[in-house]
Amino acid sequence: MNYQERLHERDADLIEINDIFGDSDPLIKYYVEPNCQNINPANLNEDEPDAVVRTPVFDSLNNYLNREFVIQGDGRNQLFILSDAGLGKSSLLVMIKLCELLPKVGWQFDVENKRPVELIKLDASALGKVRAIENKNNTILLLDALDEDPLAWQKPERRLLKVLQASSNFRRVIITCRTQFFPEKGVSSYGTQEKLSIGGFVCPIVFLSPFDHKQVSEYLDKRFPNKESPDELNNIERSCMILENAKSLSFRPFLLSHIEDLLNSEEREWTELSVYDELVSVWILREVRKKSAANLSEEQLRLACIAIAAKMQESGVRYLTKNELDKLIKKLPEIGNVVNVEYGSKSLLNRNSEGNYRFSHFSVQEYFLSKYVIELSIPDRKYEINPIKLISVVRNKIRLTRKCLEFISLHHNPNWSYGNAFLLDDMILDGFDFSDVSWNGCSFSRSSLRDANLSGSDISEANFSDVTLVGADLSNSVCMSTIFSGVDFSQADLQQANASDAKFGGAKFNDSNLKGLVGMDRPPKDAEFIDTIMPTGKRKTIKRLTSSSSGRARSARR
Repeated sequence: MNYQERLHERDADLIEINDIFGDSDPLIKYYVEPNCQNINPANLNEDEPDAVVRTPVFDSLNNYLNREFVIQGDGRNQLFILSDAGLGKSSLLVMIKLCELLPKVGWQFDVENKRPVELIKLDASALGKVRAIENKNNTILLLDALDEDPLAWQKPERRLLKVLQASSNFRRVIITCRTQFFPEKGVSSYGTQEKLSIGGFVCPIVFLSPFDHKQVSEYLDKRFPNKESPDELNNIERSCMILENAKSLSFRPFLLSHIEDLLNSEEREWTELSVYDELVSVWILREVRKKSAANLSEEQLRLACIAIAAKMQESGVRYLTKNELDKLIKKLPEIGNVVNVEYGSKSLLNRNSEGNYRFSHFSVQEYFLSKYVIELSIPDRKYEINPIKLISVVRNKIRLTRKCLEFISLHHNPNWSYGNAFLLDDMILDGFDFSDVSWNGCSFSRSSLRDANLSGSDISEANFSDVTLVGADLSNSVCMSTIFSGVDFSQADLQQANASDAKFGGAKFNDSNLKGLVGMDRPPKDAEFIDTIMPTGKRKTIKRLTSSSSGRARSARR
């Protein structure tokens, strides 16, 4: 029985895959096998030749899945597949599962696994599903998107350890994650193989490679197979021109999967942001032209997507129920017609079999989340009432991902009429990398930036009042005239930072390193320094005086 026949018969496995991961039909039609490698592609210069050996991923996985070795619960049976966004991690796991369900697919890609396969998206309920699986020692377990698991956002290493413990008894385990999210601590080279060592587990790591020119051509041949058609030949020629302008972005399968939406674009120099801007604009225009989208404008659909993305991120989920959307609509009635749209297979926003809303790719959700943050920073004078501010979410529950911050940072250009003063207030930004980037004039007030990396960044004239910077790295940063009032700098590193004219009133510097800090000639009277390395390099303790202790001091002086 083929894919369409099984789907027609309401095959529960296929319906579940489509609900969670999107329509599998185009994936089967156009899938091109990627390569994998043992060295992180981000550490290589794409313009220079290298000696990295890239292997077709199914060849590598066949060897991993079928090689016999004793399972000892030490991580050797738990493989991590890492890559940047849009390089096909989820698609790979879906294809492995489809190869089990549809033998013809397995034959096409020479997947040799003959054991049961379980595919699970990592979320709050995932480990319960893992524990309920029977016959673990004969089962292949696929766990997708550690970086999208809300339980991994605050303490990724703790969550990772729980995932490894829960899956240790399976015959083989494959876990996917974005490279940038993956904890660097514990990763080291074992010969030519990178491995993760954590809590007694030593797990192998491989990286998905970007497509090469041959794979791009193979994809375009599948997408436009009729070489006798002038239109299709023109599409291939036009696609090649677009991909040439997109440079390294052209080798991401996610971009290729939407190449038809870019064919009429006049863009000449693509960035990741401009790619998404164009994809979203084309999709929104296509959706609002449908009869089912009557009375829904482009701006309303865009606003609805922003609201849905913000709500999903606040809740830590990848889908939104109809009831939850109704609550958003009560605050924003103008987006109400979004429920009447019949979304197609190419839609960036879709509905599953239960009517829940989800984006086609997590990066699309992150794109709209970045628009939420950016729109909040636009001065109120543009609107009588800024509709973005009517989205009913608790902002300090929203975690901005690294990709979302990348989208935001790409707006740093002089042509943006509202400047670069982004409002990042009341956000959870723990552990993010803001290094070597200008955040001049931004407001981070009341946000949490625990363990954030701000080294080498320009945060001059920014507002960090009442921010948590515990364990943060601000070394060599430029923070002139920055407001740090009420900031908790405990265990933070401010070595060689330039804080001239910065305001530190009420700040805590307990166990922090201020060696070489410029701009603090005298410790602020109302700041607290406990076991602190001062700018001079000497360690001091200066406790903040409370009102009662200062009263006793005055009495003693009398």
